[in-house]
Amino acid sequence: ASLNLLTDLFLENNQINSLHASFSDLSSLIELKLYNNKLEILPDSFGAFGELIHLYLNNNQLNALPENFGNMSNLQKLYLNNNNLDFLPESIGNLESLEELWLQDNEFVILSNEIGSLSSLEKLRLNNNKLEMLPDDLCNIYSGLVEFSVGNNHLCSSSVPSDCIIYSALEDQYCSTNNCPPHHFKIEGYCVF
Repeated sequence: ASLNLLTDLFLENNQINSLHASFSDLSSLIELKLYNNKLEILPDSFGAFGELIHLYLNNNQLNALPENFGNMSNLQKLYLNNNNLDFLPESIGNLESLEELWLQDNEFVILSNEIGSLSSLEKLRLNNNKLEMLPDDLCNIYSGLVEFSVGNNHLCSSSVPSDCIIYSALEDQYCSTNNCPPHHFKIEGYCVF
């Protein structure tokens, strides 16, 4: 039988540190589990998984994602938590079917505005990063989120877009669950400089 008919592939909990470029020849994959490995980089061809719906890349050592990562237009669940990521490719905004995005426990300081294009997003986890501000375009999708986790970052109410519902919803508690950025300090739960 041909492996290109394979729809589910579970390779979690191994010591995999790289994937061959031909890995993307598994074009019928719907669910791919690669979590708890030692992946540092993905092949440039990784965005070719056009049928993929669930992708588990959490608990690896990824430093970056390929530029064509956003070509996986059917992706609904994307788990990238517990890696070493500090930016997302611009193409991430093309993942219009994405419902869950887990980015917690990475190295993000800022997020690009493209995250605001993810109109189907319901769950967004950003906690335990180094975020100092949230992108303005996050306001475009905030009202559709049923789960939004942003604790343990370097955020304060002043780093949230002031015309955004996020500001009014989180203003009173932002600094109680986040560390203030450099040159700020807390007074009664608020960050000031």
